Amino acid sequence: MYLYYLLSAFGPQIQPYLWWKRYITRLQLIQFAILIVYSIYCVTSGDLDLPESLKWLGAIQPFIFFYIFI
Repeated sequence: MYLYYLLSAFGPQIQPYLWWKRYITRLQLIQFAILIVYSIYCVTSGDLDLPESLKWLGAIQPFIFFYIFI
């Protein structure tokens, strides 16, 4: 992702070579979906010794990122 940002900063002449942008976005959406499943597991199971507020904060964050990237 950061390599894409670096290369796109070089201007429009490099844009034809950045065809793989959609694949990076799809991989990030898959990553956020995995994090959503994991955060639901963490909130519902009693395995973590964290305050409930931190569990919920960690559970809400992947939903927000997923929404932003979609």
